Amino acid sequence: MIRNLILLAFYLAYSVSFSQTVKKQTTIIEGKEPDYKGMTLRLLSFSDYITKKEIELAACKVDSLGNFRFSFSQEQSMQTFIKLGALKGIFYPEPGNTYFVKFPPRADKTKAEELNPFFTEDEFYIGCTNHSKDELTYNIGFFTQKYNEYLELKYLEIIKKGHHYDIEKDIRKFDSIFPTTKPFFKVYKNYRYAELRNLSTNRENSESLQKQIVHKPIYTTNPAYMDFFNKVCYNYFLQLSKNSQDENIAIHIGMQASISKLRNDIVLLEGNIGDTLTEMAIMKGIYDAFYEKSYPLKSLFSILDSMQNSTQLEMIREMSKNMKSKFTQMLEGFAAPNFELPDKKDNLYDLASFKGKYVYLNFCTRESYTCLEHFELIKKIHSEMNNHLEVVSICIDENFEATLSLAQQMGYKWLFLNASKNTTVIHDYLVKAYPTYFLIDPEGFLVFSPAPSPIEDFGQKYNQAVLERKISQLRKNKDEKE
Repeated sequence: MIRNLILLAFYLAYSVSFSQTVKKQTTIIEGKEPDYKGMTLRLLSFSDYITKKEIELAACKVDSLGNFRFSFSQEQSMQTFIKLGALKGIFYPEPGNTYFVKFPPRADKTKAEELNPFFTEDEFYIGCTNHSKDELTYNIGFFTQKYNEYLELKYLEIIKKGHHYDIEKDIRKFDSIFPTTKPFFKVYKNYRYAELRNLSTNRENSESLQKQIVHKPIYTTNPAYMDFFNKVCYNYFLQLSKNSQDENIAIHIGMQASISKLRNDIVLLEGNIGDTLTEMAIMKGIYDAFYEKSYPLKSLFSILDSMQNSTQLEMIREMSKNMKSKFTQMLEGFAAPNFELPDKKDNLYDLASFKGKYVYLNFCTRESYTCLEHFELIKKIHSEMNNHLEVVSICIDENFEATLSLAQQMGYKWLFLNASKNTTVIHDYLVKAYPTYFLIDPEGFLVFSPAPSPIEDFGQKYNQAVLERKISQLRKNKDEKE
């Protein structure tokens, strides 16, 4: 079901228009919302539209009267968003403008929503009260609503009739309803129309790339352009392999991890599509290959390093960093996410607090029978291994005192930390169920992610991991002496 993106139809209006420029200008977004007093608001955007890493543009705290104000610099029109509890407001500011905006009534997340790793906020387009008829957010929001309604109505008919369906007639009608002089909105519309043309013609992705992307301007900050790019370049390495009908590409990626040969492969199959587009396609290929597990991780990291070192584009360097960060999150052998949580006396603990010892970290709740059952087994592990293994339970229960009372009553003497007021750690560790376990080494790196539970022969696997680390350290010391 397509969401009702125009949740704020009552508020939506327009803002002042202006001519877009590449020079950075100060943009101001302000408003007065007493419902939100005391809340810290963060204006966010995406660093890039492949990894979709969130970056903060500005932050402010809503004062006691409800006043708030963001001030930030921007070079071009862009998509931004503000997370407002269970809602997510989308806004398209243009450089140098001042906007007075309106929010819907406050809707905080429930505790269950905060802890749910699959929860997504309901989206709406933020409206302004200082307005003109060509304001970007209003037009994109209204266009998107009508576009989604059209797809719901016509999707099956377009698929069924294919190239016999007169898609150009519908596009002309759309364009007559949404005239604009705004370059950003023009690009946005054109690449939504490109999606419709693809739908009616059922083009191969490689053909769509050539017709709609190659030798045309690149709009990396326009979400409609990047949505289209991501679709036609989905599983790009697989596309290349399929189109080449030989094993060279798979060898160049999986075995040789050769960026120069991969570039040559793209030129042979796609023609000279330009350095920027070539590098974007490679980055998209790396990203999808990682999640599809279609190539060895070592090879993908090697190509990623080569891209970061060889590119002349800051955008690609930043994207490389974003991918590395995303790929290595909770990956064995890489650093465990840090946290800072209080114990029963409000003493704060972070990972550095346990440096020099292994940490058996578990996320738990009293509401889970499995967690309660495992506590008895953890008790045995703690009793036998506490000289070299720190057992830490991170609890999500709102009533932390009740958890501590249970621990005292049952003789659970390991460390319990309270995450009820700081759920960031839940998301940083990608926790999707309770209990979940991790083993962290004395230097703060993940050994098991996730780790075996107490009923999965944790003791034996832990001892094996410790032995392997000792052997590895001895070899390293020997090599250094030689």
